[in-house]
Amino acid sequence: MSGPQRGELPTRVVITAPAWVRLISLPLMLAFWVGCVMGLVGLVRDGAGEDTPLLAAVVGWVLVLFFVLVIPPAAWFVLRYRTVLDVEGDRVERQPGAVSVPVSTLRELRALPPSTLNRANRGARVQVIGENGGVVAQVDESMRQWPAALAVLRAWARRDPSLVEGDYSRAALLGSDA
Repeated sequence: MSGPQRGELPTRVVITAPAWVRLISLPLMLAFWVGCVMGLVGLVRDGAGEDTPLLAAVVGWVLVLFFVLVIPPAAWFVLRYRTVLDVEGDRVERQPGAVSVPVSTLRELRALPPSTLNRANRGARVQVIGENGGVVAQVDESMRQWPAALAVLRAWARRDPSLVEGDYSRAALLGSDA
């Protein structure tokens, strides 16, 4: 977990999809979608071909229709994704989905140490757990906004230490105050 942030506490931290996701995945999604639409037009105009087995034709239709219908909402999700940690409003907001949870109703702030999952290294992260036990938001060490978000989460933890359970979470979020 990184050290304490120096300077003034940010009042609002907005976490968006990483820039590489927007710059690389969106053009790739667009190119793949255009290819699927062209394939769909070809299927509608020419059919699958006389020598194509029925099962292969059905699978082709289903896959092309699936990708034509799924890629636009996926791109919309990437463009609209944002998590807002608002100190002044005392809220956690997440889009899409219009989730807005007051800090006073949170159950826990859970810090998780770096770990290895299927030979992939995961950095430290903090989960914001809602009153129903579900994860409202998660802030990862790999995010560009990590230092500012961690400062906000630490401020919430200092304000209400009952939100922090477990030794690792206390050490990470409350530091020497634990």
